[in-house]
Amino acid sequence: PGKEKVIESHGNNSSNSPQKSRETLNSTAVKKTPQKQKMENDTTNLSQKGTPQKKKDKKETRFSPISFDIPKKTDNSRSWRKEYSLKLLQQDKRLDKREHFCFFFGKDAPFSNFHPARFTVDGETYTCSEQFMMHQKAVLFRDRFHAGEIMKAKVPLQMKKFGRKVQNFNADIWGARSEKIMKRGLKAKFTENEHLKRELINTFPRILVEASPRDRLWGIGLGAKNEKAHCRLTWRGKNKLGYLLTDIRNEIMEEEGLFH
Repeated sequence: PGKEKVIESHGNNSSNSPQKSRETLNSTAVKKTPQKQKMENDTTNLSQKGTPQKKKDKKETRFSPISFDIPKKTDNSRSWRKEYSLKLLQQDKRLDKREHFCFFFGKDAPFSNFHPARFTVDGETYTCSEQFMMHQKAVLFRDRFHAGEIMKAKVPLQMKKFGRKVQNFNADIWGARSEKIMKRGLKAKFTENEHLKRELINTFPRILVEASPRDRLWGIGLGAKNEKAHCRLTWRGKNKLGYLLTDIRNEIMEEEGLFH
């Protein structure tokens, strides 16, 4: 009955007096359902806080572009700029801080081997550096079949899968030669793709780190959010990929005349 009276008081003229309508409204206003009260409270909170922020997309690029206090490029500071990067690499590891590193992981990160990037080495055009690495592994051990399958593959995970099936594989030989091979491919990747080269240069002077929780050879065996990732003394992996990229970045910057 109370609800019907409220509707009537807001509708066309009825036999009820204005005073009676007001009394009816007051009596029914007290009887708010918990759900309605919650909605009103939420509305009030929103008006006080302003426009609510949009929820962040769960799929974020796993690459940490942390700001760094770098001197402006001048003729007098070029040699010092290179020295600054070398000092980070050579400093006492106990002095490491999170801002000294640029963490990356996953195909959305431009430094990942899974990130799409076309480049050519020895007449072969690759779609990503993972394909280059797996193909070079097959070529090194003269496995033509899997070399061909790797080049036909469209997805990095498939390339990696075929790379693990390479016949006559010798871990010692691959371990001794893989870094030199990868440096060649990565150099081509970042010099032949201008946007990727800019991304790489923008990481200066930090040390690049592949924050792969599972990879203890090319990564550090830890995620970027793990506190142990912020100091080289507590890394679980060798970070071969990160160190290669750091070296290639400094090399490219020197070739570009960004420092001497």
